[in-house]
Amino acid sequence: MIFMRLVLIAAVCGLLVAKAGATGVREAARVSDAYLTEAQRGNPGAGRTVGVLLAQGGIMAADPGAAVPWLLRAASEGDAQSAVTLADLYSEGRGVERDPERALSWYRLAAPVSAYAVWRLGQMFESGDGVAYDPAEAARLFFDAAQRGSAAASNSLGNLHVAGLGVAQDYHAAHDCYLKAASGGYPDALLNLAGMYYHGLGVERSYKKARDLARSAAAQNARDAMTFLGEIERKQLERGEPALEIGSGSR
Repeated sequence: MIFMRLVLIAAVCGLLVAKAGATGVREAARVSDAYLTEAQRGNPGAGRTVGVLLAQGGIMAADPGAAVPWLLRAASEGDAQSAVTLADLYSEGRGVERDPERALSWYRLAAPVSAYAVWRLGQMFESGDGVAYDPAEAARLFFDAAQRGSAAASNSLGNLHVAGLGVAQDYHAAHDCYLKAASGGYPDALLNLAGMYYHGLGVERSYKKARDLARSAAAQNARDAMTFLGEIERKQLERGEPALEIGSGSR
């Protein structure tokens, strides 16, 4: 809770920078200096906040390399958010040499209290990144994270059901996973649902439903949504079905 309050304050200060010009910049700098001072005095909450802000940017300029010592200190003391952030840096090679095995260890440390960490572990087993490729273990982890509220994990589990990797191929189960992920605010799941209606996988083929879902995904900035929407609308035109122009409003 302390961490969330600090990050909320940081976000507000970031908004000040964007909206209040020089005054906002000065206020953000003041708060940033206060965090750093408290961290240097040994305040663990301030230390982890400094680490996260340096890793992600915000009221402090992003500097992942400088974030690592702060995150290591907090993560070594059992702070899950710091462990997750540190794992992301090692996984992506930001500020440190990319090291999937270290990422794995930090995600595992955070997994008991972080659904996100469990999902990321699942991704590593799904791709064989830093661990032996094991889609069944990936499916187990995705299910666990989804049960704990991760919309991203629900989407990933749906992908495994579509492909039949680590679980039985089951389009109906995939559809349910995508619906759960979409209702949890994960826009890529809308695009995956659109694909199911486009191809008729476990549902009656409907280019109209596919188009509507793809448009919703595009409105939420899902990756490749506009490209897929164009493909759907071209297919509708080929079939003589009415299609909306890309970018037009729903009717």
